[in-house]
Amino acid sequence: MQRLRLAIFAAVAFGVLLCSLSNTAYSQRKQKEPIVKTSPSGGVEKDPEELFLKKLTNKSPHRILQYALNQYQFGFFAKAESLFTDYRQISSEEPPAERDLGQLMHAKTLIRLKRYQPAIEELTKLKFSATYPALRQETIFDLGVAETHTGKFYSAAERFMEVGGQTWSTKDSLYLRKKAITNLRLLAMTNLSLNQIEKLIKNTPYINLKAVLAGELMRKSLSGDFYDAQPLETKETGSEKQVSSPAEILESSNSGDQFSVQQRKDEEKQKVKDEWESEEYEDESARDEDESSFEMVVPGEVVTLEPRGEAFIERLDTLLRNRIIPIIDTLLMSSELDPAIRSWLIDYRFQASDVASRRYQHFPIGVLLPIDLDVFDGSESQRVGSQILTGMALRAFEHNRSSPMRYISLLVRNTEGVDSLALIRVMDELIDRDSVKIILGPIFSDKAVIAAQHAAAREFPLITPTATDERITKAHPTCFQMNPPHRTRGKIIADYFLEDSTKKTFGIFAEQMTYGVEMAEGFKDEVLAHGGKMKMYSLLPFGFRSLKEAVDTLHLEKPEDFMGYPETKFDAIYLPLTTMESIGIALSQLHYYNFTGQIVGSGDWHDANVLNRFSDMLNGTIYAIDTYVSSADPRVYYTLEKYYNFWQSHPSTLFWHGADAIDYLTETIVNKEMASPCKISEALRQAPPYKAVRTEIFFDGGNINQSMNIMQFSDGNISKLK
Repeated sequence: MQRLRLAIFAAVAFGVLLCSLSNTAYSQRKQKEPIVKTSPSGGVEKDPEELFLKKLTNKSPHRILQYALNQYQFGFFAKAESLFTDYRQISSEEPPAERDLGQLMHAKTLIRLKRYQPAIEELTKLKFSATYPALRQETIFDLGVAETHTGKFYSAAERFMEVGGQTWSTKDSLYLRKKAITNLRLLAMTNLSLNQIEKLIKNTPYINLKAVLAGELMRKSLSGDFYDAQPLETKETGSEKQVSSPAEILESSNSGDQFSVQQRKDEEKQKVKDEWESEEYEDESARDEDESSFEMVVPGEVVTLEPRGEAFIERLDTLLRNRIIPIIDTLLMSSELDPAIRSWLIDYRFQASDVASRRYQHFPIGVLLPIDLDVFDGSESQRVGSQILTGMALRAFEHNRSSPMRYISLLVRNTEGVDSLALIRVMDELIDRDSVKIILGPIFSDKAVIAAQHAAAREFPLITPTATDERITKAHPTCFQMNPPHRTRGKIIADYFLEDSTKKTFGIFAEQMTYGVEMAEGFKDEVLAHGGKMKMYSLLPFGFRSLKEAVDTLHLEKPEDFMGYPETKFDAIYLPLTTMESIGIALSQLHYYNFTGQIVGSGDWHDANVLNRFSDMLNGTIYAIDTYVSSADPRVYYTLEKYYNFWQSHPSTLFWHGADAIDYLTETIVNKEMASPCKISEALRQAPPYKAVRTEIFFDGGNINQSMNIMQFSDGNISKLK
């Protein structure tokens, strides 16, 4: 018995020791290792996931649904779609709410996979069969999203209005309704014509939705974005045509001040009819003639289009007086109108008065960005293009409130899914027909390169707020980048250190097949151009595991016993590495080889996960980033408050790219009343540094922004050095 006890005690002690050693090993390995599929000893190789999926065939539908949801959450949409399909085939006996959830998530997955038509079919069925109202509302929302991807923008707008419904106001706290109305406004800005917006106003009974659309109707009109505007719709009454007035468009409202609307109906109706009949649209032939002058411009065609002179103002004046202002005035009479929306309409009404009094100086800006609406995910977030557009729209609205005599017009064009020929056609349309002064965008490099080539060929100014491909500005003097290309980023951080005359020797480690190589080259070229010494320049293989091969080129003395390598000093070591794994390996290897000097990182290091994980090795690290929004900047609080009032949501960091772009153009060219493309391009090149909220903008005689935020991580805190 005593021997048995000793054996048991020894076994337990050995097990504890093994666990202790195992825990020690895992605690030292801070980075999670990927799951490696290995072959069982003496057997055939098996895929663990495949085995798990085979086991699922014997599991309950509920388990399959849960696994499908898990795959969707982690972005494995193809696997998720297959699982949702399997679930639907065996879920006939499942609770209705769970079946509906499976069908909705299946449709979301199809949208993620860009299979829009099957998704529309699924969501259309679910719209009529959904058990719970909340799930039905989300179904309608996602149906609207899917329709935008198939070009059914008007139908999508109706879906979002249905989700908003009577309950929506600017004080609404439900993310689904808030996001639906934001999507409605984005579509109105980009893809809906004046006639379509007018029709939506007529068809909805909800006063706040009418007012939101009426505000966009006014904004598009003041921007001159009315080439598709037709005379007011007419209806046959006997043998004569009777004009549908703005008051009739608003007649369907069941939540406004009905007495006020009815009181003005006859007066507005007669007024509009009399004024309209006196205008140029007296018969169908005149209408056709006018429409023909606004045909889309095809690249290569020589066209003569009406400039935005007095004739443009006359047409705008007629449009406002006959159609838009009566709608706004009627809405303002409603006692149930949301106070915030009432404020917007009043502002637009004053701006319209400035047009009528000829105190209106029009500065049209063509905006090119993708409006890629996404399925509802439980948050108020939007995709990149939408986030940037919300910033542009807000700052243009605020400028026009404070300086109505210099009106900024945003003519926004949705570039989502647009090929290169269509993009060029849209640009020509904006330049030739709409007479924009500058093009803002595109925001992604693939389209920005194409747009820049065409703008340069036409010697027309283009500025992109975000795209970083250096081909956008290379040999294109009329094209500008607010966001520095990667090579310029390396140059900027090198310039910061070269300002200190004691900094002479530098080292660089970059990983091949990443944009870190471009930053490394920019850093190296700037150092050498200023007489600095590049003591180490190494382009490490992609997925490198050590610095040994690079360090061997220095022929360092091998360490004796446990003394370690002798110190190798640098004034600064630049590591434009882009992943957490590569950063961790490089830092530990520098310590191992006893390389000392100021550690310099890249913008990818401005990440809490990176800084916290390697805080012991990163103390004092310096790096450059393109965006830093300081809470101490008084403009930030003011803008965030205005943003919430205007969009009823909280902005992302990308919002500032759009807001700062409008502020910069306002300061640099709008307020200086620049008109010709040549003068605008020169004004941008020669403009002094402009301190925007997220960064400084300074082209320094060229066409690439030469400024970034220089940051330092020290003692767990991040501070801005420059």
